[in-house]
Amino acid sequence: MKKSCPVFKYHIAGFPGELDSSSYLWNKPLLQENPEDSLHPAHKEDSSNSIMIHEYLEAAKLFLSPILLSPETCKKLLAEPSCKAKANYDYESKTCQTKTTYGYESKTCQTKATYDYENKASLHGKVIASQTETPAVPYFQTVSSKTPSLQSPDSGETVKKEITDVDLFLEKHGAFYHPVRVKISLRGGSWRTFALNGALSSQGLSLIEREYNLLKKLEGKTDGHLIPHVFEFGTQECRGMTIAFFLAEWFEDYREFHLTDNSGNFAHSSEHSSNSSGSFADSSEHISNFSGKVTDSPDHLSDSSEFDTLNLWNSDGTRIEYHRPEYFEIYEKASEILTTLYDLNTFEQVFPWHHAAGDFVAKPLDNGFDVKLITVRSYTSMFLSESEPTFDKEEINKGLLLFLVMLSIRMRIDRIDGTGKYCLVHHDSINYILKGFFRALNLKRTDTVNYHIDYQEKTITLQFAEYLELFDHKALLQILDMITDTGNPENPEFIFIKQNIHSHAKFLSQKIGESGKKCFFIDKASQKSYMT
Repeated sequence: MKKSCPVFKYHIAGFPGELDSSSYLWNKPLLQENPEDSLHPAHKEDSSNSIMIHEYLEAAKLFLSPILLSPETCKKLLAEPSCKAKANYDYESKTCQTKTTYGYESKTCQTKATYDYENKASLHGKVIASQTETPAVPYFQTVSSKTPSLQSPDSGETVKKEITDVDLFLEKHGAFYHPVRVKISLRGGSWRTFALNGALSSQGLSLIEREYNLLKKLEGKTDGHLIPHVFEFGTQECRGMTIAFFLAEWFEDYREFHLTDNSGNFAHSSEHSSNSSGSFADSSEHISNFSGKVTDSPDHLSDSSEFDTLNLWNSDGTRIEYHRPEYFEIYEKASEILTTLYDLNTFEQVFPWHHAAGDFVAKPLDNGFDVKLITVRSYTSMFLSESEPTFDKEEINKGLLLFLVMLSIRMRIDRIDGTGKYCLVHHDSINYILKGFFRALNLKRTDTVNYHIDYQEKTITLQFAEYLELFDHKALLQILDMITDTGNPENPEFIFIKQNIHSHAKFLSQKIGESGKKCFFIDKASQKSYMT
């Protein structure tokens, strides 16, 4: 029997009710040349060369419908995620804590131990993997012949999951994508949530398929599910214009975060940069900024570079405020993710990335935060070379040094509330950036296939730590100068980095020296236990 398509409903995140033909925003262009026009309901749009909001959501429906009607694809989407438990060291209580993330391939819990930096003892191999599967939601029994039959991995019994409704929430606008949150409701009251990224600008269309393929490629580099799992890619036509989509995992309860100025002395700019993103529900002002003006000028450079307060943004426009150092773990884990994805031998890295663009999202936990990277625009070598991967220790150390130095400054950069002046998180965060870097580096084992290097029983971490001690703040400043000299001298971000590299080099050198005394450098007594 032919399956019927579920009921689709349209929404704009943060606005109550459904979006229908009677709604004010139904026939508004997704991209506005003049944001002020959106403030005037009587303004008549020229729809000849722009896609309306309802047309974009209709295209999303057309993309999703065959996916949801395909038993094979639907089975992948609605499969119960298995859990992967990753043991993370709690630096405050000096205990190893297990946090659970979800994966789609394995059906068993896997536990990954990390190095105890404080006590200089390896935790590797001392945490027993649980074999208990923890399904995200229970299976639901239905008798509809219109729904594909799926096998339960636990019991082997045939169970039916009938999709009843699909709610599409237009979340925000960005320079490249217009993300839609897809909520798939199942009979019985449960649901699954996914992210649907869509691109229709020339910039977005040139990027989106490459990003889909990069996310698929890099998923194999992470054990802890640090980037979204991707499912399907495709295109739709709308009045002769192309919209490209890819469907991905949605990280529930993760939020965009930005530094903010709560001193009352900062005049916030509502104009959006070319790499900004805005929630549709932030305010009526943001409704007008579907595309936003690009005002990247030196005026965006902050007079006082460092800021202490960070906000996590809810989708309804409300914000959760944190003060330093309670949010520094976010930068630690973001650094760990990027270092995990860095390839020691080819020097490939995720770049570019920006906090101001919302590339990372964070989820508050009972004790700290969990962090995900949600976009990968490019993954290339930092060197202009097509040579074979190197296994030379000196070359690997040089690559790591350049990666760490640039990571340490870029990780601190944001824009006030995501769209205002450039700013820096407080320099005390450098300690946390170093923690994340070294923790990820410590898990790049020398006995794996990709790293056959004679380290004479030293870990890569120890080898690099000894190398790093050779560079004082003047040498680090020279490296920062060299890196920024290769950038566009008119780029406001590079101008901002140039203005702050002297102080950053001093702070970085100081923190590296402190870390050598405290926790990062692995002593010889612990090397053999880690290598086993």
